[in-house]
Amino acid sequence: MEGFKKNAKTKYFPEPKRAKKWLRRPPSVRYEGSMKLDYAVLFVRDLDRSANFFERYFDSAPPVKLPGGKSFLLLFEGGGKLMLKENPGGKSSGIVAFCAEDRSKVEQITGELDWDGYEILKRPSVDSNGNYSARVSDKDGNIVEIISD
Repeated sequence: MEGFKKNAKTKYFPEPKRAKKWLRRPPSVRYEGSMKLDYAVLFVRDLDRSANFFERYFDSAPPVKLPGGKSFLLLFEGGGKLMLKENPGGKSSGIVAFCAEDRSKVEQITGELDWDGYEILKRPSVDSNGNYSARVSDKDGNIVEIISD
């Protein structure tokens, strides 16, 4: 079959075409200055419940209701921002990580979350990156990681 390539499972796929010269990706360029993450978004079923979760366990400022009423903005020490967007019927699957000041804080927050009935996905331990961390699931199924060096 001309123009097709056979793979290990004897299925035929079109051969990749070379991109035109002007379509090729330019080499990586390092720009002056640095980029800073402005905010991240988690989709949740209940805005008030989720805002209370982050305010209670992760010291966010009280939520700022955004125009339209279907999202909150949470502000954290150090300038971090987390937007909560309402997704009443959908399944959430976001991940957000917080840095704790030390290992005892990771254990303290994880213990409080466990006591209050949140699902602990990973008990505090050293991960493959050498960080001391724990993972919990909020009531919407989002994963919250607590990390310390």
